[in-house]
Amino acid sequence: MVAIKSNKPDKGKKIVIRYIPIVIGINPKGFLSESNKISSSSVSVREVNFFKEFTPTFAKIPLKIKKALEQNILNIKNQINEAEKLKDDAKNILTENEKKISNSKNEVKEMIKKASDEAEKNVIRVNKEFHNLMENRKKNAEERIRQLKNQAEKDIKNASVKIAIESVEKLIKNSLDKSKLDKIYSY
Repeated sequence: MVAIKSNKPDKGKKIVIRYIPIVIGINPKGFLSESNKISSSSVSVREVNFFKEFTPTFAKIPLKIKKALEQNILNIKNQINEAEKLKDDAKNILTENEKKISNSKNEVKEMIKKASDEAEKNVIRVNKEFHNLMENRKKNAEERIRQLKNQAEKDIKNASVKIAIESVEKLIKNSLDKSKLDKIYSY
């Protein structure tokens, strides 16, 4: 048995197949050759019964193949749809990650700017503290110098007074007599 595609034009997408029985050694017209004619009636009953029994089974084979092909097409379409969904998901994830990277870069820039501003403020603050400390030390040093100066002036005055008193006493002892001294002290 051989399946032959019909010469009739296709209606829609249906394929019409008709089966022609062929027995080994006999062509479809029933001749082996011009000289040796064998009629198709010489085909045994058993062979005819075989073809009658299995023709419905053979007829189902193209339907099974068609169903298998349709199932494969459906599976491929589903895989394509799933791949497109995965592609869209991947694009969305990529977009989200690019946004996160962009946001992270902006956050890093902001953090660097804040750190720079804070460092600058700290430098200014430390500089002010240093100047205040130096100013306080300067004031303390000036105060200490003033105190030492005042103390030195007092010491000099006291020493001057003491020296003057001692000098006056010596002069008085040497130049005056006792009676004159009594007059000086009596006043």
